Order: sequence, then C-alpha cells, then structure tokens
Amino acid sequence: MPKVLVVVTDFPPLTGGLSRVLYDICRALPPEDVVVLAPWGCNYTFLPGYDLESRRPAREFDAQQRFRIHRAPYSQKTPLWTFLSVIRFSVIILWLLARERPTLVYFAQPFPYAVSGPLIRLLGVPYVLHTHGTELLRPRRALADIMRRATLRWAFRVIATSQWTRKTLTGMGIDSTKTAVIRPKVDLSQFQCPGDIEAFKGKEDLAGKRIILTVARLDMRKGQHLVIRALPEVLREHPDVVYVIAGTGPDQQLLQDEVKRCGVSDHVYFPGNRDIVAFYYACDLFIMPSLGESFGIVYIEASACGKAVVGSNVGGIPDAVQDGVSGLLVEPNSVDSVTSALKKLLADPELCARLGRQGYERVTREFTFNKYASELQEFVFEPLQVGHS
Repeated sequence: MPKVLVVVTDFPPLTGGLSRVLYDICRALPPEDVVVLAPWGCNYTFLPGYDLESRRPAREFDAQQRFRIHRAPYSQKTPLWTFLSVIRFSVIILWLLARERPTLVYFAQPFPYAVSGPLIRLLGVPYVLHTHGTELLRPRRALADIMRRATLRWAFRVIATSQWTRKTLTGMGIDSTKTAVIRPKVDLSQFQCPGDIEAFKGKEDLAGKRIILTVARLDMRKGQHLVIRALPEVLREHPDVVYVIAGTGPDQQLLQDEVKRCGVSDHVYFPGNRDIVAFYYACDLFIMPSLGESFGIVYIEASACGKAVVGSNVGGIPDAVQDGVSGLLVEPNSVDSVTSALKKLLADPELCARLGRQGYERVTREFTFNKYASELQEFVFEPLQVGHS
C-alpha cells in the first residue's frame, strides 16, 4: 500500500462524528503507512478542557496510537487567523512531503486548508479530498469559492460521504468518474454491551423508564429542541418516557430553557459526554431530527446496538436511516412529524425491535470497520498504483 499523509482539522481527542470517522479511517490502514497532520486543539469554547492552549490531552492520545501524528496550531477565530493557519499548515505539509515522502496526500476536508492541493499536485504528489456535504454548500466569497472548486477539480479522487454529497459534487461540475461514495463505518468491538444495563439504568435513576436518546453536539441544528417540543404530547400517552440528551455543545442553555418552557423538566436528562454505549443499550429508541447532515454516524452507532432510529429526511441522512427498514424518516424541522414517529414506535415495541434488529443486520453487512480498507483500496490505491488519473 502507498504511504499516505492524512491532513485533518477535526481529530481526537476532540469528540464528534467527524473526528471519529477520520480516526477510524486512519486506524483502518496499515499504521506504518500512515502519517497524520492534525491541530493541537479546536476553537470550540464549549470544550474548555480541550482548546488551542491545552496540549496535554492531544499528547496523551498521540502516545497511544500505532501511527504517527504531527500537531500544529490551527485557529479560525478570525479571517486573519484562518489565513495564517492555512499558510502554516501548507508549509508543514511541504515539509512532511520532503521528510516522509508520501505517495498520496489525503485531505479530510476540501476547504480551507486543502487549498495547497493544486501546488502539491504540481509537485507530482496526487491528493484525495474527503467531502461531507455541508462544507460544499457553505457560502464563500468569490475568491474562496474559486479556490474551493480548484481544489476539487485538481484532486486525484474525491470521496463523498453519501449519495447526497456525491450529487452535490456533480452539481458543482466535478467529474463523476473520479467521485465515489465511501460511507462512515463503525468498529463493532466498541459497541458491545458494556455490562448490566438494568443496573446502569438504576444508577442513572432511569429504572422503569422508557428512554428516548439523542447523542449529538448540543446545537439547535441537531434538532433536540424538536423532540423537547414533542414531549408534552408524547407524555400524554406514554408518561413513563424520559428523554436523554447526551453530548456537550454551545446551545445547552438554550435547550435547558426550552425544557423549562415546555414544562418537561422531570422527563429530560443531560448526562454530558459519558457512558455513551451504555446509554445506547439502555434506550428504547434513538432519534436525531437534524436540520441537515451529510450522513450521521450516530444513527449507525445506534443500529450497531440494535436500536430503532429516527432521522430527518434531508441531506445524507437517508443513507444512514433506511425508512421502514432500520428506522423512520421524519419531515425536517417538523414537531408534528417527530411526535407522530415517537408515538408510533413507543406504541409498538415489536416494530421497534424489528427495526433495531434489521438495522443491526444492515450494519454487519455494510458498515463494518474493515470495509474502510477494502473500499479505499478499490477506489483510491489500485487506480493510483496503475497510474490512472
């Protein structure tokens, strides 16, 4: 396999779906053939324990990995900071090209730090772009948009997270023959039942409750507020329901205010970012009625734990949630649609169990961790080795 330099801006110990996806890709490849360039921290003020200044978590994480990781400061606090960070990363990439001699550069996002891609291609090193969807549609100034399109067109291959992302690329004029869908995967070994779930529910004061779960950044875009607004109607028929909102994020106070406004404080629980797998197994069903996702790895994680899932019929979510097979799709930004789906599943435990079982079977067929390597081999490494462009 060729040696790969992977350039990322979201990477553990930073939590989140994108970080997990990128980390899993690196873990799926032979460690001796992977070198990672990642930031020291992030700009998210809602993660006070891990930011641009606190480097200890990153050092501790890096020391445990089998592949090598280089870190550099990266900030998007202002346009000037972003520009300087992109320049810094570009210089480091050139240094790593000379030092590591990679056969391929793998950019985990197409903008902004991948703007060095065309220069890398001129130097004789091909690069791959991993696109997720929403970053392709984000409005940019004219020059920035030109640069974004140039990085896409000069890429050796462009990976799309979902069919929706691939259609978005085609709509931007990107040659469909050099695009392919490689959807996020899960390591099933990380989603084994962690122990006595009834004891866990008792410890969390959830014994005897029916649990609706969301695992996501606490951001209104993820749609937790829609579930909160649906709860009063749901509770009329199912008074034993508790809504567990796992995660951290900038909108936690807004969501807590919404809980009070709807009068459901006794039925909503914010545990933070802990015991996620245990909560997956403890819940009766999973929901994230996001206003837009390029895919949504949490749906697959919930399916890996045998749970029925509910997602919005928007963006790349239908790639993750097969309506009527692994879960239900609801209308985006619709409290009524969320309410209807929750009531339907809570009223029919057999349907919930069937969707969860079918979702798990789908994960074992299509989303297992080892498929990353085979799909990258087929779409990227084999064409690279035979000299296709």
